[in-house]
Amino acid sequence: MQYRVLVAGCGRRGVQHLEAVAGLPEVASIEVYDPWAESLRGGQHHLEALPDRTVEDVRWMLALSEAAPGGDLCIIATQAEMRSAVLFDIERRLGYKNFLIEKSVAQSMPDYDALLELAASKGLSVWVHCPARAYTPHRRIKSMLTPGEPLTVTVHGGPVGLAHRGIHATDLLAFFDGGGEIEVAGTALDPKLHSTDWGADVSDVSGMLLGKTAAGSRIILSCSPYDVAEFLTVSSAAYRAVVDDRRRTFLESTYDSGWAWSPTPYDQDSSVVTTTRIFAASILHEQRCELPTLAECYPAHKFIISALLPHFEKFTGVQGRCPIA
Repeated sequence: MQYRVLVAGCGRRGVQHLEAVAGLPEVASIEVYDPWAESLRGGQHHLEALPDRTVEDVRWMLALSEAAPGGDLCIIATQAEMRSAVLFDIERRLGYKNFLIEKSVAQSMPDYDALLELAASKGLSVWVHCPARAYTPHRRIKSMLTPGEPLTVTVHGGPVGLAHRGIHATDLLAFFDGGGEIEVAGTALDPKLHSTDWGADVSDVSGMLLGKTAAGSRIILSCSPYDVAEFLTVSSAAYRAVVDDRRRTFLESTYDSGWAWSPTPYDQDSSVVTTTRIFAASILHEQRCELPTLAECYPAHKFIISALLPHFEKFTGVQGRCPIA
């Protein structure tokens, strides 16, 4: 069976998703939408240079009205403030049922709630691009934890990026813990906003966030204003692990081993192109993938937005919205 894919947004992340699906033999055609001609030109140049491209039928569009209805998968990688509105528009105009949407899904919880209501009422399948759940070390950690047993997750990195990294990290806590609400237990944020390379209208913060779940699990997120390699630690009563994605290092130990550290192989290619190719193929063939669904990623978004909203409101003067990527 041959499939048709729509990629909405042709910026840096959109081009990576485009490259991924352009290398899938089962994809017969791709439509690419972006309201900025310069972004479309950049996507065209990138696609023309790909050595492993298998899809030749690619249409480039400045307006959604040019797109054909009824495709098989829509990937939404527009600017963050547009994502929820674009998904609404594509569902209404084109009738897509399967979506892969970049995080942040929305910059406010009312927008996220509206998407959940739309997905439920229209029978949509929406997966969020928080790929950490699919990484080999994290799935190994999940398999080693006792269900229902409290655990502590810590993530530290830099420079800045507490919001950007925080959703990924908090989604991992939801994955390990089994889901459910993550309550804000404390904040210690640096008194400023930091610019990002995601655009002039997108900011981030540094500092520390604390969270807890009903099951007794805790998360500690910290982000320094200086460059430091990010690492993750997970600990429970009988298991602990350290993961450094940049250095591809994964150490674990157990109570039964006397807490002796043991290195575990970590050779997975976690690039966006490679992982999106896997996720997209799985959605097209099996109507499933290892990304969190819109509902599963809700606790992470709610935690980060709830924790950071007062800080953003104070420094931007804009109420009810976190200008995060």
